[in-house]
Amino acid sequence: MKDKITITKIALKLFEILDPLKKEDNIVFFSDFTREINRVILNEDNVDFIFEKIGTRYRNFLIDEFQDTSKLQFHNLLPLIHNAMAENNANFIVGDPKQSVYRWRNADVNQFIELFTNKNISLDKLKQDWEKFKPLISNISLSSNYRSGKEIVEFNNRIFKDLKYSDEKYSYPLIEKVYKNAEQTVQLKNSAYVEVVEYNCGNSLFNNSEKRLKQFADDLIEKINECIENGFQQKDICVLLRKNNDIQKIIQSAGHRKLNNGEVLNFISPESISIYQSEELSFLVSFMELLVDNKNSIASAVCWNHISKTNYKETKNFYAEYIQKEDFKSLFSVNNLVKYDLCQICLLAIHYFNIEMNAYVQKFIDIVNKFTHQYAMRGNTIENFLQFWKKNKNSFTLTLNKDINATKIMTIHKSKGLEFPVVMTYLNFYNRGDSYWHFIHDNFEIKIPPCDIASDTSDIIKDFQNFYLYLNTEEIGKTSPEKALSLLELEHLENINLIYVALTRAMNRMYVFADHNNSRDASKYYDKILRPKLKAEDKNENETAQTTICSMGNKKIKYSESKKNEEAKNIDISNEKLKYNHHLFLANNANPYSDENIDLGIKIHRILEHLNSNNIESAVQKALAKGIISEEEKERFIQTIQPLVEHHELKEYFNLNNIKDILNESDIFVEDKTYRPDKIIHTKNNQVIVLEFKTGKELERYQRQIKHYLQIIREIYPKKSVKGFLIYLKQDALAVQSIQ
Repeated sequence: MKDKITITKIALKLFEILDPLKKEDNIVFFSDFTREINRVILNEDNVDFIFEKIGTRYRNFLIDEFQDTSKLQFHNLLPLIHNAMAENNANFIVGDPKQSVYRWRNADVNQFIELFTNKNISLDKLKQDWEKFKPLISNISLSSNYRSGKEIVEFNNRIFKDLKYSDEKYSYPLIEKVYKNAEQTVQLKNSAYVEVVEYNCGNSLFNNSEKRLKQFADDLIEKINECIENGFQQKDICVLLRKNNDIQKIIQSAGHRKLNNGEVLNFISPESISIYQSEELSFLVSFMELLVDNKNSIASAVCWNHISKTNYKETKNFYAEYIQKEDFKSLFSVNNLVKYDLCQICLLAIHYFNIEMNAYVQKFIDIVNKFTHQYAMRGNTIENFLQFWKKNKNSFTLTLNKDINATKIMTIHKSKGLEFPVVMTYLNFYNRGDSYWHFIHDNFEIKIPPCDIASDTSDIIKDFQNFYLYLNTEEIGKTSPEKALSLLELEHLENINLIYVALTRAMNRMYVFADHNNSRDASKYYDKILRPKLKAEDKNENETAQTTICSMGNKKIKYSESKKNEEAKNIDISNEKLKYNHHLFLANNANPYSDENIDLGIKIHRILEHLNSNNIESAVQKALAKGIISEEEKERFIQTIQPLVEHHELKEYFNLNNIKDILNESDIFVEDKTYRPDKIIHTKNNQVIVLEFKTGKELERYQRQIKHYLQIIREIYPKKSVKGFLIYLKQDALAVQSIQ
């Protein structure tokens, strides 16, 4: 208890310290706005002002995912909704209390359930009018399921229809109220398949969570192979887990294993999956470490394991094995590496060792490329990058892309609102009994034990209105059993809702894995909710270590036969009146500033950033290595830029013998404005030359632009000779305008 209060007091102290810092830097956190708006609204005199300023502009309100809305958020909207209802304007609230899984974000499922009462209305003015609004409110329950096949809908109806929940001490009426009308009707014609597999926690093979998680990883491989044999692809499959930590373990255990069709099992996720866990990236980073220190035994072992797929105990000295090879020496010798930047070195390694250019590797190349640009002044050495990588590697993640043929893996929270042809989920969570930041709505009193953290908080904390306390329900129960029971019911509901969300994401197939007879599971959600609802004839009562307890549907049906085949319905809009927007214009495809011209200009500017001499080949090669241009474009850009360094007025400024310093796209700050000339060249004879490159039409405003640059630079360097050139680079010609 003392530790929990200490955490709370630390948080309070941090807020005390943070508040003056925010004021000093004139910063307001986004989370502050909700509280500030609520403070304004609670003053009844301000409400009419809000109606006047906002209510006349917005007449209709739609609130989606209402079950995830906090009381504070909803109370901030209530004056506007009240005004809209008073003017007979329609408002629309959409939500599902069975999918309320964000209690830790202040989501309050009770305000959805009690929406038709005035219980949660904070303003007296609204309370008085709410009764007369009640006849205007209609409640529409959507029971049709357009997502899942017949067997999946029937399975969920069996589990969740009129669900009741109780434990040894209490029953929980709120859960019964939420699931009172949970039954759905089947709308799709296609068949589906459901399979439930349980791990007997009482068996020695599965008597700890690590063993069960390892078995789940093996079972995933088997079920994914099964799905692929029936026409599914990896990208059709999604694995749902409760915790990010479990996701990491499954990726480490099952990722990159070979499937029966020869593919490698790749995972991709919107979760915080650090890409450094990729085997390919481990190899690339370890190889870079070997280039710095060829005696690094750990890096050598990682590289050898990736290339040879042998055990670490059989590892040879990787670098020593390759260093004698002529082609290896020609690419990775010290003398040769100095010619390349980091991107080129990585691409050389990828090509030489035939590394698959998957999503992880592409992301890594992008990171290296950004590093070379952002840290150019600090030195783009391998050593510097390795330090940067070691410090920041956990922050680099992959973005989910449904077009990549990889198995999706995510938490149940992230899956809410999504659908997948195949879902595989492991229900290994339970009522943790851990501490939470509980949001105490009502007055509540608790005695704080002595604490080392200095604070203005007294020994007795009272009035926890709009306050968080880091406690578990057992601790709260010592002071207020009623409050503890209420919070425990919400905790049970949230966990049951997580199961509901997990079991309603699948379209065609669903595989459910669960722990049975888990002794440390106080709630036993699987044993209490799912298992009793499965028909007796479905059950395999043989209490083995691993049991398929239920299967529904035919898993031999090919995916191509089971896809949604509903015909698209034509919607008649002939009678709809569309408003003409006179601010809307259609783009002209013949516009000289079309995408192709813009793309050409961007690429030329990126190449010219590297052109600090008359060596065009080197600048183009760097652009190629960084992915700015393709191999096919290389010759085209050389021919386009070549006239630049050969021009009679310009060639002296690309001669290294004449150049003292070059600034590429450097910012110049003047009176809160920023200017960025393309290239500023300081010559050895005390001249400053400004070069501005264009690829489109020759326009007068470009002359005004460079003249302004020259004026600014003359003020910076009053004793130097300053002149500029406006250069139009085109595929077939070069136009140079000298600007004084």
